[in-house]
Amino acid sequence: MRLRILVLAMACALPVLPEEKIDWEMNARIRQEGMKNSQVLRSLHFLADVYGPRLTGSPNLKAAQDWALSQMKEWGLENGHLEPWDFGHAGWLNDRFAMHIVSPVKDSLVGEVLAWTPGTNGPVTAEVIILILPDRPTQEKLTAFFEGNKDKVRGKIVLAGKPQVVPVDFAPAPKRLDDAVAQARFNPSGPNPQGPPQFRQPPPLPPGVLASAQVTEQLDRFLVENGAVARVNDAGMAHGMVRAFNNRTFDLAKAVPTVVLRNEDYGRIARLLADNRKVEIELEIANHTYEDGKTAYNAIAELPGSDKRDEVIILGAHIDSWHSATGATDNAIGSAIMMEAARILKAAGAKPRRTIRVGLWSGEEQGLLGSQAYVKEHYGTFENPKPEYAKFAGNFNIDSGTGRARGLGVFGPDGSAAILREAVEPFADLGVAGVTASKSRRLGGTDSTSFNQAGLPGIGVWQDPIEYFGTTWHTNLDTYERIVEDDVKKAAVVIAGAAYHLAMRDEMLPRFPAADMPLPPSNTLAILHKGGSSLGLYSMQGELQTALPVGPHPHEMVVSKDGRFLYTTDNGTMKIEQAGQGGNTVSIVDLQARKKVGEINLGEFRRPHGIALDPATGRLAVSTELPDRLLIIDPAARKVIRTYETKGKTSHMVTFGPGAKYAYVSNSNSANVSAINLETGEVKLIPAAARPEGSVLSPDGKFLYVCNREGQSITIIDTSKNEAAGRIETGKGPVRAGITPDGKTLIYAAMHDKTMEFADIATRKVTGSVPLSGTPVSLRITPDGTLAFASGEEQDTTFVVSIAERKVTREIRTAKGLAPDAVIALP
Repeated sequence: MRLRILVLAMACALPVLPEEKIDWEMNARIRQEGMKNSQVLRSLHFLADVYGPRLTGSPNLKAAQDWALSQMKEWGLENGHLEPWDFGHAGWLNDRFAMHIVSPVKDSLVGEVLAWTPGTNGPVTAEVIILILPDRPTQEKLTAFFEGNKDKVRGKIVLAGKPQVVPVDFAPAPKRLDDAVAQARFNPSGPNPQGPPQFRQPPPLPPGVLASAQVTEQLDRFLVENGAVARVNDAGMAHGMVRAFNNRTFDLAKAVPTVVLRNEDYGRIARLLADNRKVEIELEIANHTYEDGKTAYNAIAELPGSDKRDEVIILGAHIDSWHSATGATDNAIGSAIMMEAARILKAAGAKPRRTIRVGLWSGEEQGLLGSQAYVKEHYGTFENPKPEYAKFAGNFNIDSGTGRARGLGVFGPDGSAAILREAVEPFADLGVAGVTASKSRRLGGTDSTSFNQAGLPGIGVWQDPIEYFGTTWHTNLDTYERIVEDDVKKAAVVIAGAAYHLAMRDEMLPRFPAADMPLPPSNTLAILHKGGSSLGLYSMQGELQTALPVGPHPHEMVVSKDGRFLYTTDNGTMKIEQAGQGGNTVSIVDLQARKKVGEINLGEFRRPHGIALDPATGRLAVSTELPDRLLIIDPAARKVIRTYETKGKTSHMVTFGPGAKYAYVSNSNSANVSAINLETGEVKLIPAAARPEGSVLSPDGKFLYVCNREGQSITIIDTSKNEAAGRIETGKGPVRAGITPDGKTLIYAAMHDKTMEFADIATRKVTGSVPLSGTPVSLRITPDGTLAFASGEEQDTTFVVSIAERKVTREIRTAKGLAPDAVIALP
């Protein structure tokens, strides 16, 4: 009763809305069925005990999905089917793992195999060594360490790093959310109406320091190249807990057999080694890969609606899991709850007006991939909607373990939260405290955000923490035994009641009007940290969302046509004038998963600089400075497929011509541009002015505009003749350029004048400039032609310029020494 009074009091402070019609009789039937005849633990048993673990791409996951569809059909749900999506990686499954210390003591060891790593091809016994890697190393320091230890690892099982100290926890986190805290969190008028907890991004690394993922990837390569038998990582958790994720490259050839060992065993072995005792371990790992796992599936079934059956409410949860245990709390129980909510409604005799659909997603653990594929296929986005977009009525999502449902968070205006608040208020005695509204379209955390990102009403169900993040989340303790039966029964009842209410209303949940729709994630900026060897993803307000490690000193980047992958040229030097061999890789970043997933080794071709994408084939063109070459790369195969001599000096930036028949490479130290026929290999050198660098193709493909950094001009090349056809006299130091979508205005960064300048394409005259507080070295224009960006690496600042107003609207500051260079507004 107290909560009902609180809800009414809150309602008085909010805009007046029509009172919701609550079906008390149906709510009573839902309660009765859910609490007395629950099948939720039976479903959990099958998903976890029989089919777990359920790694994406594995036969276990496919079997779990087939069973779920069969079970829902038995309950009376209809239209059950699997919807495929492209995972792109072979499936992987560990069949057998055994690890024993055989000398100087004998004992079994507890650990988990790292996914997408190879097996041992039978039992092996080998001596153990420990490599104490340098702390927060630079590339130079790590390379020197590897050189000094390469003769030690052959034929050995290698402990990677010193054992971690896991202190005793004298203040464990509470397992229940206090009622007062829950009410404050889900009270829109309260002091803390935040909904779910937010995850903080780590601070940027100091200049030159490698990220842990970079160290791991290089250590894997070092162990493969020098013949190590296996790698062992310290789980670094208390009480025997182990979390094992995956080899980030998904390529078994790039890692040795790898085990994550519980901290207690790792520490014991390390202490024996420190005591100068010879330690030997017997290890057996049997893994399988499955090529058909490259196609993954979402499992779909539904209760068809009546007069509004084309409008759809989704009960969603991810059915995939990691492999350290059976994936009970993450997220077999979420899938079981959503199946149970649909079962309750069917058994209670519900006749929903709107269709209620169960969506069991895969690929969540690899970056919300399955739900994103579903949203893309069926709905599109607010900016580019598909026909089903207008008929979507809400996606409920649960993904935080076994706790009671304590509140909901919905993407939408306050009116959406008010409607849901009234829908769940009859279940307040089951622990649900309220509903908050969100304006964030940021992807991350769980599958409801895939819908939020598209501008659709994702509804997250937030729960009591119980043991989720501290004990079961992705660990070897994530099993059936950790489920609280009463909690999950109540959660299923709350979700069934709320979904039924939305299914019966005359109108769908209100959405943001077009003028108020929050900006989409395409307003995320990707900024290369040349000095930090990382890729920073920033909001348009300048907030660092995450920093992802890439190769050493990256210079340029490009995004794949579908917006999924970003490629960086890892030059390995800070300045073009700097001596040295530099780097020889192109890093591959998965923008959905927000992590580096591999790299393309360029072999003898070093100091890659410019990069361009052929949108028709998806192939990359990369210029290198040592030697001066143009490389054509197949990013799917991750290999160079053709090379061309540029016949110039210090090949710098590259741009595809119309139809990608030619590629144009600016040669900084020979004052010319190479026009390379990609079919014949013929090269024509086109004169430019001193120090040509960035170039841009006109929207109609007729002209290429080349910035001459020391020639104080822009050379105009006629692409039909591959001849210079004029020039634009500029300010000092033009380095990079872009053209507005209408093809009328050329915008370029004038490095020495510290300005962004505008030139009229038709008259070839400078029409204005915007002063900057730093030295711009890059320039990029948004696809809609509203903003231009330039980075000043010496000032650690990226400048945001309004093209219409011709003024700086924002300065995005990066950490000192990161030296921001190339910048892209992500699609």
